[in-house]
Amino acid sequence: KSSCYRCPCPAAQRGDSGGGVHDEVVARLRSRVDTLESEVAKTRAGWTMLAQFSFSDEGGKCKVYVEAGDLEQREASEEGDQSFGEAAITVTFSKRSCVLRVVSVRPDGSLGTRRAATFMCETEVVPDKCTYKVDRTKGRVTITLKKADELKKWKGVTTQKM
Repeated sequence: KSSCYRCPCPAAQRGDSGGGVHDEVVARLRSRVDTLESEVAKTRAGWTMLAQFSFSDEGGKCKVYVEAGDLEQREASEEGDQSFGEAAITVTFSKRSCVLRVVSVRPDGSLGTRRAATFMCETEVVPDKCTYKVDRTKGRVTITLKKADELKKWKGVTTQKM
């Protein structure tokens, strides 16, 4: 039994397990936690790090140019049909970091590669003023980080392991 969690029910406070119902609920919760932890581990294991990027400080903002690889996929069938798939991109801005996730979608609709990067900022940014732009033909995502202190010059951004 876990020593870090104390059940708030009166029976547990007295040291009594409270009977079968209490034990059953605790067992179900532990089982659900184990399942969720397993799902999280599988999800994290499936991501590849986006490692190629460049950086420029442009005064009140910084730009990060991320090489995201093939963002469009095309397949031709023997009958001459054409199928296309485009990557799904999400960007999350917070005060000191930016998370970029790229999930490619194959032309048949199945998920392809999953790539991500967490960029750590030197100083705080203004999340609701940060933007991103996707250039699908070049396979590049440009992230624009709006600095909270526009006078502070940045030397770069670093990445954090996912």
